[in-house]
Amino acid sequence: MIRTEQVADDLITYLRSHVADALSTVGAISFTRGGRISLPDPNEYHIGEPNQYEAYNLPAVFIIDVNSERVGEREEDFGNYDHQTMLFFVAVRVEERTEERLTRAVWRYVQALDNALQNASITEAAEYTAQAFVMSAEYGITYTDKDQRRFRKDARLDVQVQFIDSLTMADAAS
Repeated sequence: MIRTEQVADDLITYLRSHVADALSTVGAISFTRGGRISLPDPNEYHIGEPNQYEAYNLPAVFIIDVNSERVGEREEDFGNYDHQTMLFFVAVRVEERTEERLTRAVWRYVQALDNALQNASITEAAEYTAQAFVMSAEYGITYTDKDQRRFRKDARLDVQVQFIDSLTMADAAS
């Protein structure tokens, strides 16, 4: 059984409870250039891709499913072993008043998300485990409003999640 929805919900729950500390840690670092930049906790978490038509309360995080692949099952008892690899994009959209501040803020949000997610057990569920691994980061282009008063940019982390159904694994061991 592919469990993309459960894992996406777990990612949001995990990020809601861990991103604030990661942002605080990154924000406390004394940067020689760029100075202090406010890194507020994300105001919104969404499942799905950001679009240009929706007004988001920024900064906002988006969980985007890319693919789910079943890695293994026990042949002698189909379904008793459920190991899946899932790929998600965890994107952040940020807004700032200058392009340089925006770029630095996006870098810092990516650093905080990476710190929070790298090798993290993202679920509290007893019936399965889900371990996250940040594979890479990609930065989007900068957009500005028509008056060039606010700059907006997206970035995304490619996050691989290893999912193992603990209950079927326990059944298989007995």
